[in-house]
Parts: sequence; structure tokens; C-alpha cells
Amino acid sequence: MWREAAGGATTGDFYGTSYTLTSNIVGGNFYTFRLRAKNKWGWGDYSNTFNILAAMAPDRMARVVTMINPADGALKI
Repeated sequence: MWREAAGGATTGDFYGTSYTLTSNIVGGNFYTFRLRAKNKWGWGDYSNTFNILAAMAPDRMARVVTMINPADGALKI
């Protein structure tokens, strides 16, 4: 089960071994998840919740600085 941390939408149970959330993701927002497992004896307890921060595109560098190390000739960017 996942929930948008800011009080947004909540999903129901998902019956699979992996889950990828791909729609309506907003970079910089936290999303809250919790897990539980099911076997032939039924459902287990939910895990503690954990938050994942959706990635954002990195800022552009102001300028690229390069340097050659005179000791070994290595290029430093």
C-alpha cells in the first residue's frame, strides 16, 4: 500500500512480488509505503511505514572547470 505523504491518493493492496509506481509522480514529493506478506496461513502484519523522495532533475552546473594534474597528468573535471 502506498500513500502520497502530503495526504494525497492511497492505493489498495497489491498482489505481486514487485511494484513500480510510475504515474502521477511529482519530483521532490515524498511517498509513503508499507508492506505485508501473504502465505497459505493468511496475511502478516503491516511493516512500519517508510518514505521515499521522488527524484528531481539535477540543476545545471554554472560552468565546467577542468584541470590537469601536473604530477601525474590526470584530468580533473
